[in-house]
Amino acid sequence: MTLLAIILGTLAAGIGSVWLAAWLSFGIVSRYTQHMLSLAAGALLATAFLHLLPEAFEGGIEPHNLFVTLLVGLLFFFLLDKAELWHHGHEHHHHHHDDGHGAPKAVKKAVKCDMCKGQDGGPACVRACPTGAALRVSPEEFVAFVQQEASRF
Repeated sequence: MTLLAIILGTLAAGIGSVWLAAWLSFGIVSRYTQHMLSLAAGALLATAFLHLLPEAFEGGIEPHNLFVTLLVGLLFFFLLDKAELWHHGHEHHHHHHDDGHGAPKAVKKAVKCDMCKGQDGGPACVRACPTGAALRVSPEEFVAFVQQEASRF
């Protein structure tokens, strides 16, 4: 009976948290998804390292099995984080009506910087920077600059 209660509680908490996360991802909190995912991973890692791992060592479980399980958990959250970044890093198309014809026209909105690929003059943020602090240089120019600055010391 206890095992059944544990399984039902785990299913309810798991399904409920997925529904809550889906509901929050469409609301105001959607811009904080990355932060919430990082917080969840950190809380689980802290629990594993500070509470569960020492108890498992005292319980007589093989260290190899413990660390394999820990590695699988770390890889899972790493891949989950990358999947979230991949999903939110692609361009989204928003439909706007054309002035004269009324037909929808797809307009690209950059969600992740692509250096304004395809635009003349380079990245728009560099062109629009009022102080000139933003600039885009090639890797070779950057290395030359760093070596020049390092030689001054």
